[in-house]
Amino acid sequence: MKKLLVTCFAALIAIIGMSADDSFACHITFTPTNPQTAQVGGIVKVEAIVTLEHRRCVLEDDDVQVEFSENINIVSDTGWQKVSASEIRNTFEIEVLNPGEATLRVYRECSKKGVSEGFLTFQAVK
Repeated sequence: MKKLLVTCFAALIAIIGMSADDSFACHITFTPTNPQTAQVGGIVKVEAIVTLEHRRCVLEDDDVQVEFSENINIVSDTGWQKVSASEIRNTFEIEVLNPGEATLRVYRECSKKGVSEGFLTFQAVK
């Protein structure tokens, strides 16, 4: 009986440990989810959606970092706006400067769970 309890307890600890390591502080997605290509000189409109994992997040809504590859430029954005208690959004207008793979990275660093990030990648063509 004691062995069964120890085994069950060890299994429970392993399951909790796996789910804690695999979960992120926030889930970051984009709409459209994956534009295939964009023309050089054109503008791509993308909405970044951050779904908060914790009910009481210690970060400010606008505490979101954005990085992008050299062949694109952010022309404008709406700023991070709270849409619900667990979701913030920002719409970007991205100018395509040069051909090649274009990447937009949106990330937050949570003191509880570490860095959460989302990547949007598409091909810039002439």
